[in-house]
Amino acid sequence: MGIEMEKYMRLKEKYGAQASWAIWDNAPEGEEHTKKNVDGMDWYKKDESKLVKRLNDKYILVGLNCSEQDSKAGTWQNFHSTDKKKCRDHVFRYAIMGRKVEGSYITGKVEGSYITDLFKGIRKTKSGNVIGKMKKDDVECRRQIANFKKEIDLVSEKPVLIAIGGGVEWFLKKYCREYTIVKIPHYAAWQIPLEKYCKKCKEVFESLEERQ
Repeated sequence: MGIEMEKYMRLKEKYGAQASWAIWDNAPEGEEHTKKNVDGMDWYKKDESKLVKRLNDKYILVGLNCSEQDSKAGTWQNFHSTDKKKCRDHVFRYAIMGRKVEGSYITGKVEGSYITDLFKGIRKTKSGNVIGKMKKDDVECRRQIANFKKEIDLVSEKPVLIAIGGGVEWFLKKYCREYTIVKIPHYAAWQIPLEKYCKKCKEVFESLEERQ
């Protein structure tokens, strides 16, 4: 647990506008399931020397591509949005931050992990369009994958990659076979009720030690 400040600063300089960490400001007590404070950045801005001690280099959460609203984010702001119409980042926070779910406790095992997108510079909202584009353009796909591997090498030598959704899982299993890869559902899936989503994530998180 914890990342050296020098490594953290390199990541911040190179990827701070595109990535983030699985840490959020807390929602008010009793309102953990809401969007309140999801876009708050006190966790990062108050004291970075304390922040690096909370960071986790064992796991990396991987999305497919940066959405349109996240493309305008500030440092470490990606995955920390309260956009009322489109965004469900609060569901992601609810699943990752340690707390009780249906009587059992999510340990927060992946809390503090690095979060990034596999493909950079593609501002498409529909994942199917991104998947189709990358499957057709093998040269661009391999270029993006090579850059992604350089990025994660800055975080850790052999992290477990946690795919956020089936689309990114397909690419990781095809091009990143040297890593352990697991999948959680995408938190933007409206058809999955919040508590059911958290339960599915909990099952994956609890299996991580067995898979390494």
